This record gives sequence, C-alpha cells and structure tokens, in this order.
Amino acid sequence: MKAWTTACIFSTGWPTILIPSGKTFLLSPLTFEGPCLYASVHVRVEGNIVAPDKLWTSQNNTSWITFRDVTAFTVDGNGEIDGRGSVWWDCKKKNKCDSVPSALGILRCVDLTIAGMKLLNSPGKHLTVDSSKWVHLKGLSFASPADSPDTDGIYIVESHYVEVKDAAIGAGNSLNQDGKLDW
Repeated sequence: MKAWTTACIFSTGWPTILIPSGKTFLLSPLTFEGPCLYASVHVRVEGNIVAPDKLWTSQNNTSWITFRDVTAFTVDGNGEIDGRGSVWWDCKKKNKCDSVPSALGILRCVDLTIAGMKLLNSPGKHLTVDSSKWVHLKGLSFASPADSPDTDGIYIVESHYVEVKDAAIGAGNSLNQDGKLDW
C-alpha cells in the first residue's frame, strides 16, 4: 500500500509499481483507491501473486484485489495472479457461502488497460468490471478447473466502451448438477 500511495501522488512521469519476476507474493485482500493526484500509475506484474489459502474477508467483500475510482492506469505483465479458490469452491458446494468474491475487481475506473497476465483459480469470477468506462482488456488468460463453481472469466456490468481482445478463457464448469447449463 505504501508503493501505491507514493505512486498515486507522484507529480511527474509514469510511476511504476513492479512485482518482480522469479518471486511469489502472498497478498491479503486489498483495495487500491483513487483518484490519483497527477500521474497515470503503471502496475507491472512480472512475478506471481497468490491469495491466502483460507476463507477471508475484504473491505468490500466482492473482490480480493480491487481498483476503485482510479483514472488512466495500466496493469500488465506476464505474471500470474492465483486466487487459490479451492477453499471457496468447497464452501460454495456445501452451501456454506452465500457470496464468493472475484479475484480482480475494477470499480468506477476510467481509461484503464489490463494486459498480458494469467488469472488462475479465482474464488468466483476472475475479473469484474463494474461502473467503469474506456476499459481495454488485452491478451489475458483465465483458468480454473472444470468443477469450480461460478468462476466466470470476465463479468462486465454497468460499464461503457469495454474492449476485450485476445482473451483465452477456460474458467470452470457451466453445467449444474442436473447436467444443464447454469445461466
């Protein structure tokens, strides 16, 4: 959070937060809040980010990693974001969890790009874009096991001008217990 706060008030250039390659970081639920004062922020994910391997709560209870009210930013790289969703899937299958969070949430953001990363094993939806505009999603891949419940790749709601390009989505099973499509 210190890196985000510093980047968000940076007065010149294009500040970059780097998640370095060859390393894995355990990240508790977190919200990156805007608006940033002067500059566009760049988050470069070269390494891996993993969620806690247990049920957890977050500020908003809808996403593990949230970007909220941020304008003109980029999240890219060839790293992986692993939501470690199996504990959530078990909870959902046993009807002990009413709601299951997304791995990555974008809320009320404008002019953003998310590119090149792999999102794995989300507790619920892999990426949620809500109440945002001018969103560019490029070269992303989403993967979770076939028996993972409600792990949609991308969920877009109340947003405008959203571009999805070159996405590979292999996220969960859309069949219910009766073998029928779950809409």
